[in-house]
Amino acid sequence: MNFMETTSKVILVLSDALRYDAAVAGMGFLGHLVETQQASLYKVIGELPSMSRPMYETVHTGLPVSQHGILANYIVRLSNKPNIFQVCRDAGKSTAAAAYFWFSELYNRAPYDRLDDREVRLTFGSPSFTIERHTIDSMTGRWMTTRF
Repeated sequence: MNFMETTSKVILVLSDALRYDAAVAGMGFLGHLVETQQASLYKVIGELPSMSRPMYETVHTGLPVSQHGILANYIVRLSNKPNIFQVCRDAGKSTAAAAYFWFSELYNRAPYDRLDDREVRLTFGSPSFTIERHTIDSMTGRWMTTRF
């Protein structure tokens, strides 16, 4: 039996620009989940260039920048490599994200449209996105709360 058949839900918490030691010291509830073996903690070794959008693509495709081609934050296009959202959808799984708008541009549609792309709940007949349900924020300073 493979991983996709045995796991009912996977939640990835990705905190951009947070040192590992600061994350371990400051993310108490997540630390508790790790201690009680309800979660796992992995240290991501960054890759150059040390920018957010290229690293999001690296984390979600497993490929280095030289292979996925998102070389800088200003590159606005959909991912053209297999990524975790597409792999899940292809396996019949649901996907969701509460994320910065670059996720929408990488995995749903580019460029981001603040009116149409901020909240998405796909229903029958909706456009096909790899992230089916999401709340996308464009750094307005508001906390995002989404019930998936």
